[in-house]
Amino acid sequence: MENKKKKGGRPVGTKSKINLPFKSVEESIEWTRKIYEKAKDNEFHPDDLPGYIGIGRGFVSPVLAILDKFGLIQRATLGWNVSQLGKEAIRGNKNSIIECVEKIDLYRELLRAFSERKVNKSIIVAHLKSKYKYGDNTESIADKFIEEKKYIDSIETNQISSENTVTKKPETPKLDNNELITLLKVKYAFQPSEEISKVELINELHNNFKDYGDTTIESLVNEIKKNKSNDAVVNALVNAFLKSFEKKYPVLKISRKKEVEKNK
Repeated sequence: MENKKKKGGRPVGTKSKINLPFKSVEESIEWTRKIYEKAKDNEFHPDDLPGYIGIGRGFVSPVLAILDKFGLIQRATLGWNVSQLGKEAIRGNKNSIIECVEKIDLYRELLRAFSERKVNKSIIVAHLKSKYKYGDNTESIADKFIEEKKYIDSIETNQISSENTVTKKPETPKLDNNELITLLKVKYAFQPSEEISKVELINELHNNFKDYGDTTIESLVNEIKKNKSNDAVVNALVNAFLKSFEKKYPVLKISRKKEVEKNK
């Protein structure tokens, strides 16, 4: 009886190659930063990626898979969002970046084994061969893990990277007494009596807020002064100006319309 030839396969005692991300977490975070700069908190479609991060359409699916695997993005209703973990990673938060790396099971095990130890590549290779028996693939796995560990070690705890900071809207500066008094004058006396000059009030408003530190406020007061001879435009601009402060200063929430009617 003729012996049947055994089908070819991997050597006994080895496993098939593990599929680790083909890009590092550092490169993946940079991609995520570029996506967030364009999409912000909005959903984005896979077709947006070539324009967002400069990749060919053939790489869209692999890139989405990597970012998803690291937890940097998440599924949304019709597309994807940058996840909260992704936003923290963009900001350079070390704990969040470690969490991204640990989304990969093998990286998580290796980090827990070697995060506090200084070892060379041969030790990691020996560890992989003895515990997982990945065969010849261990060299590549060790290289990828060393790259991830070096990146993590280069970040100070909870450091916020200046290059990777998510842009946040600056807080509205606090009002001093003079500014608050001016706001109240505008709120309750903008339809001036004989004792109050509208032009003087506009000049006072401009002088107090032209360098306020908020581009929206500064733009509005400049436009108010520029259009001071046009009552309709000025009234609209003043309303927009006051609304900018109403949430923070409830005293300004009383209807300006009622005050205007009183002064008619």
